[in-house]
Formats: sequence, structure tokens, C-alpha cells
Amino acid sequence: MAIFQIIGLVLIVVLLMVMLAQARPWKQAKIPGKVIQVAPIRFWQRVQFYRSILLALAMGATLGRVSGLFTDSLVVMLVCFTLAIVCLPMKYTFTTQGVAVGSAIFRPWSEFSGIQLKPERIVLEHPSLSGCLTLFVRPADVKNVLVRMKTLA
Repeated sequence: MAIFQIIGLVLIVVLLMVMLAQARPWKQAKIPGKVIQVAPIRFWQRVQFYRSILLALAMGATLGRVSGLFTDSLVVMLVCFTLAIVCLPMKYTFTTQGVAVGSAIFRPWSEFSGIQLKPERIVLEHPSLSGCLTLFVRPADVKNVLVRMKTLA
């Protein structure tokens, strides 16, 4: 029974490390081009950004607690670590050559084939199904970036 507890804890630690690496990577991505605008990612937008990891952590903690593998104090500690990571500030950096998500990922404009504007997000489309990038920011917050993108295209 202890092996399942260890495996569960390792998987949860890996998920927390992935979240932390997206917010604060070991190595900063080089951001080429001239910065057009920097848009902060607000708390609820970060929750949307991490939604798949948060769902996996919630399911793992719930099933671990219900099955008796995890104690209450361990689940509380997991929730505290998760909230601390979600509260770390993040930003989108829009440049003349692409967009940087946080400090870890930079994607050039040439990768995208189109753009969809939705009320609370911008979807940068890619020819492949898995290549799109969803930016959880209101289009009004990056209005001059969208104008600049139209002039570049």
C-alpha cells in the first residue's frame, strides 16, 4: 500500500514542478524583437492557464484522501503550494517577432496562421490541431498589439 502513496506523491510533485516551471523557469527565454506591450496575467486568467494541471491535482488529492493514502495535513499542504504557485505573477510580452508567455515560452508570429478574438481570450491558430496558443487576456488589454499585428501581416 505504501508504494501507491509514493507513486501518488511523486506524480503530484511532478505536476507542481510543471506549474512552477511555467511561472518561474530555471532559464529565461530569449525574447527577440522590439517589445510592443507587456500584459499582466491576472489571477483568474492564471487559473484558466493552469486549468488542466489544477484539475489533475484536485482529482489526485481527492482520490488520495478518499482512499486513505493521503492525510488531511498533506492535502492542505498541497492546496497551499498550489495556491502559492498560482499567485506568482506572470505576463505576456508581445514583440515585433512574437509573443512570450511568462518567462519560459516564446512563439514567433510566423508559426500562426490566424487569430480568433473571444471575450476573455485570444486564440492564435496554427495549421496543426495541437499547435494553437490560447492567451488568456482580454482583447481590449492588447488593442495596440492587435493593430500592430494587422500591419505586420
